[in-house]
Amino acid sequence: MKRAAVISLLALCAACKQQDPAVLIDMSGPFLVPANADKLHLEVVEWPGGNIIRGKDWCYNAVAGCDVLPAMPQGFSASVTIVESGSAHQHVKINVELMLGSTVVGLGSATTDFLPGQTVILLIPVTRPTF
Repeated sequence: MKRAAVISLLALCAACKQQDPAVLIDMSGPFLVPANADKLHLEVVEWPGGNIIRGKDWCYNAVAGCDVLPAMPQGFSASVTIVESGSAHQHVKINVELMLGSTVVGLGSATTDFLPGQTVILLIPVTRPTF
């Protein structure tokens, strides 16, 4: 009887565990992949401060160290979820670059907070740079 009670208590505690804080990043813009853009670069930056926490690349053409960026003939639209275990960086800035070859063709950025037990949805429009 005691064993069944302990197992039930453990199962109940496991179900109550809060999820790690997360950010769901939805990016979109008027770029056709691969015609107008063939690489996506995303950086998570400690904010304020500017230290890069994580960077990741996706490429239309297979390259070592670069995950696959699928064709998007109707326009650029992608989602990435970032999970912050341990809440070491509660406030961050997300930077997005779209490139065609070595030329930056699209930029977007936004700041957000990781919230305990929640997934925050962050929309980042990617637009042509104005240099």
